[in-house]
Amino acid sequence: MPLPGRIERTGETRATQGERGGVRGRHGEGTDWVTMATTMATTLRAVPRARPNRANGRTRGTQKWDTRRVWRTRASEEGEAGTNEPPKDENETKETVDRTEKAEEEDEETTESKDVFERWSSFDDEMKTEKMQETADEVLDNVASAVTGQMPLADLKACLLDSFYGTERGLKASADTRAEVGELIAQLEARNPTPNPTEALEKLNGEWKLEYTSNSELFFILAAQNLPLLEVGDILQTIDVNTMTVENKAELKTPVVTGSVGATASFEIRSPTRLQIKFNESTLYTPQPVDSLEIPGSLEIFGQRVDIAPLRPALTPIADAARSAFRMVSDRPDLRIPIKNEQAQSWILTTYLDDTLRIARGDGGSVFVLSKQNVW
Repeated sequence: MPLPGRIERTGETRATQGERGGVRGRHGEGTDWVTMATTMATTLRAVPRARPNRANGRTRGTQKWDTRRVWRTRASEEGEAGTNEPPKDENETKETVDRTEKAEEEDEETTESKDVFERWSSFDDEMKTEKMQETADEVLDNVASAVTGQMPLADLKACLLDSFYGTERGLKASADTRAEVGELIAQLEARNPTPNPTEALEKLNGEWKLEYTSNSELFFILAAQNLPLLEVGDILQTIDVNTMTVENKAELKTPVVTGSVGATASFEIRSPTRLQIKFNESTLYTPQPVDSLEIPGSLEIFGQRVDIAPLRPALTPIADAARSAFRMVSDRPDLRIPIKNEQAQSWILTTYLDDTLRIARGDGGSVFVLSKQNVW
């Protein structure tokens, strides 16, 4: 059987080729070039083509449907339709999902951290603004002091408080000391940062401790310091702007017990600087026994130091008995005495006020200097 695409070599064919002036091939046989080209084209069309794989240089066979390459998947091998998407790896898909969830969690944490940061930044900005305002006020005061030749306000306040040393809150102040204190007070009043104190009740509100006074009525209480075995503690004034009340209180201490006396008053605002005071009751607070008994070795009596160390063995039993007696009444309520006298009124003029210092003048011309202790 003759091979496809080849011409059978018969004598008739050779004769015909020779007659047609054909040429000889490699084997000396005459060949018709048109017939041979047609045969070769038919043979090439019958052989499947191979395309090079440019990735690794190898060749692979492909089948084409609608001029598109179809990926062979397990579904297509089982007779189902193929897909134009490459097969997906299950591990790769899981890793992608994990990365997406992790990215979402990181985004949530970042958002939460950003919210916290913004809240703290807002709070920090408020604190910085307040601090900057205080610093600006201090700087402006220093500049004004440098221009006018005056002492800075903070230094002036420090000088005033230093001038009280050794005066026992004004009781033992000499004439020169009183003159110096009066001059410093006048300078502070001229530079009052709160010209309308009754309109700034939040600054008045709180507990104030007496540092110095020229009030003769208070001298009576301060003079009790000279009595044997008695010490006058802090003298406090508490202003409550919510109830519009004022409470004055003086602490008294002995080696055996501690107690206090005070007076309560109501007040009304009469001007930007003046408060009208009306006393309602006086109070004798229940004495409280001291935790430990201490009898001093000496006492100052009317300006003279007296040695009582030899009397300690005799005084100790008496002091113990007194302390036991006071312990029995320490749970009793305070003794309050109403004041019904309509003349028990006064007024007080606030001439200087800031966050830590207050200067006031009474209706008798007396002056009071107080420092802020607690703010409610």
